[in-house]
Amino acid sequence: CRAILSRVVKAPFVCTCLTVGILLYDALGWEVSMPKDIHGLKGSCLVIPCSFSYKSNPPKNPRRVVWYQWVSTGYPLVYDAWYPHDVIGKFRGKTDLYGKSDWDCSLLIKNLEPSHNGEKLYTRIDPENIAWQNYETDDATSTVLVDGVHHNISIEPELADVTEGVAQNFTCTIYHSCQKDNPAITWNYENMQVLEWNKKHSDLDHFWVAFSNITFLGAKEDHGKKLICTAKFSGGNIETYVVLHVKLMQNRICVLLHSNATLHLSYNQP
Repeated sequence: CRAILSRVVKAPFVCTCLTVGILLYDALGWEVSMPKDIHGLKGSCLVIPCSFSYKSNPPKNPRRVVWYQWVSTGYPLVYDAWYPHDVIGKFRGKTDLYGKSDWDCSLLIKNLEPSHNGEKLYTRIDPENIAWQNYETDDATSTVLVDGVHHNISIEPELADVTEGVAQNFTCTIYHSCQKDNPAITWNYENMQVLEWNKKHSDLDHFWVAFSNITFLGAKEDHGKKLICTAKFSGGNIETYVVLHVKLMQNRICVLLHSNATLHLSYNQP
């Protein structure tokens, strides 16, 4: 401004520049936050965490959240509660909102498929009333990365040695990518104590671990049978097992030989 304006008009022009700057900052008052990319397991559901804030132009309907596929032309729908039949095929019937607050725009994708891998998604809030130009950045997107390995399930200890009549703990562990869709875990042995819990994976962001611990009380009839853990997801069931090796309880008997000596014997029940 200083280089081309005379001293007479400099001050008014600077004032005008500041006014425009304030109006521009006020107009571009919307921000959307989400992870740049997010991993999910095939067959599991996936939640893309998303939140938004604004400094001006409040939405008329803050729960009007629409998700789109990022493409060079057009605005393919990934989620739209008003027009569900217009959602593109690979996401139709598989998406929903996960958040409950007026500041939450998190997206739930059910039953991840390989076709979802690499999809770049973005959202707009109350698009009928909030112009796209109001967003401070236009590149707030999240890329879905689908891991080909299905839910990982295992039982510990793998070596299932149990003693007849003695309690033995076995833990079934299932890795998945959706807190909302914690699996229903069952064992093929009933009437035994089972404890379940879930926690977020300590090393892998957006992954969860479900646990089920069974206190198994074996009988000699269980020898050679399978102890099966089944996890039921919305996308299907998975299971794993260990083969039980039942050791018979040793019974001890005492034979009094004479007043100063006792012979201890043990035997296995047939």
